[in-house]
Amino acid sequence: MIKFNDKFEFEKDQYCWHLHEFYIGKDKNKNPKRQRKTTFHATLEQVCNAIIDRSCGECCCLEDLKRMLKNTQIMMKTHAKQLQPNDLANLQAENT
Repeated sequence: MIKFNDKFEFEKDQYCWHLHEFYIGKDKNKNPKRQRKTTFHATLEQVCNAIIDRSCGECCCLEDLKRMLKNTQIMMKTHAKQLQPNDLANLQAENT
């Protein structure tokens, strides 16, 4: 499991990538509870695009958007080191 930030984690199984998005919801007693929504993606590029798309929706101005994109780029480079070599090779093959 690769933790991207407090909101996103992702992992790969033999079939696809799993993107876990965390948010604060409510339990059956209406108390705040950390919830998880999982989506499934065929490629790592789709995982990256989903993180960027969902994060952009929280930006309120162009400066926020630029800051978010820069931070995302830095974090992706950092976390790419945790991926298996064949995952990176597959990503490069998808982009050619």
